[in-house]
Amino acid sequence: MNYEKALELTGRYGQTHLLRCYDELTEEGRAALLSQIESIDFSLLELLKSEKVTASRGHFEPLGALTVSEIEENRLRYEKTGFEALKNEKTAAV
Repeated sequence: MNYEKALELTGRYGQTHLLRCYDELTEEGRAALLSQIESIDFSLLELLKSEKVTASRGHFEPLGALTVSEIEENRLRYEKTGFEALKNEKTAAV
C-alpha cells in the first residue's frame, strides 16, 4: 500500500487522522504505518454505526473528568475501590 491508497482508504471512512504524522516518520516508520492501515478492517466502523449494534451495546458518551485536587481529596476511596476491583477480578484495560 502506498500513501495515496492509504489516504483514499482512510478518507472513505473518516479516518485520515491516522496519517497526520506520516511526514514526520522515518521510511521504516512510514512502511509500518501503511502496513498497519492496510490490515485494518474499516468496514467494522460501519457495523458499529448500525442500529442493531448501537441498540445492543447501549449509549456511549465520554466520561466526566476530575480535577487533580478532586482526585487527591478522594485518593483513599479511589484506591480502596481499585483494590477491591482487582481482588474481585473486575478490571480491564483500554
